[in-house]
Amino acid sequence: MAARLLILNYHGIVDEEQTSSNSYWNVTLTEFKKQLAFLKFNHYNVVSLNEPFTQLSKDRLNIAITFD
Repeated sequence: MAARLLILNYHGIVDEEQTSSNSYWNVTLTEFKKQLAFLKFNHYNVVSLNEPFTQLSKDRLNIAITFD
């Protein structure tokens, strides 16, 4: 199986009060923690985009997390 890389892109982490219908790329800290816990619980391979090809797993889905 070939290695697969999924890139999760976020705009930012905001307080619960700052969420609105037009902040599609923003997540609350609570939601971000839940998402990281999900990745850890399911044993995803989190990699750095600085050197992703040396860290890629062929057995697990590789995840990179970015903020713009």
